Amino acid sequence: MSDISITPELNSKKLKDGTQRIQIPITLNKKHCRIATEYSVHEKFWNTERHEVLKGASHRDSY
Repeated sequence: MSDISITPELNSKKLKDGTQRIQIPITLNKKHCRIATEYSVHEKFWNTERHEVLKGASHRDSY
C-alpha cells in the first residue's frame, strides 16, 4: 500500500499584496510534489501548528 502525506503550508514568497499563497505539498512513495492553490492569506492569519487559516480571519483577510 502507498504512503501518502498531504499537509497544507504557506509559500515562503510573499505576493505583491503581502499575502502568501497556500500550497499543498504531496508525498507519495518518497516522491515530492507541490500544488499551488489560488488562495492566499496573510501570515498572521495562518496557524503553523495546525496548518490552517485561523478561525477569526474574514474573507477580506485572505484572497
